Amino acid sequence: MSNHNDINQNVNETGNQDVEKIGGRSIFSKGFNYKFNVEGHEIHAWGSAKSGKEKVFVDGKLVSSKWSLTKKSIHTFKLNNDSYELEFNMVSLITSELHCILIKNGVHLETQKQVPKYSSDKKKGKTLILVLFVIGFLFGLFGVDAIISLFS
Repeated sequence: MSNHNDINQNVNETGNQDVEKIGGRSIFSKGFNYKFNVEGHEIHAWGSAKSGKEKVFVDGKLVSSKWSLTKKSIHTFKLNNDSYELEFNMVSLITSELHCILIKNGVHLETQKQVPKYSSDKKKGKTLILVLFVIGFLFGLFGVDAIISLFS
């Protein structure tokens, strides 16, 4: 595994330039999808927004699969005697902006970025998180009250 500090610093500094905004519902039903074309081969990366499952395919053949609930995960595979790394980098948990970075033999080839349309605005994202937190708090509070009332 190579050192990605320089690459990640550059990726994080780009802001929202060239970020593909995709339908929010399709992310939860279809996941994040990235396609790279390298020397006549199609590299397809897929990540579930619900479960954290990630898969990498080369020309339709599964070459890497794992579960990840961290902000960054790396998949390694070989293609034509070259070493590849495909990195998923969750740049912002608030907006769900996910970058997919393709590296060949330690050299950055391409970065693709996606964000759900509904969360591309950080202010709206923070408001959504606050609303969901309050709803969860109220359900928890009334749920505990109901359980205490039931057993007392």
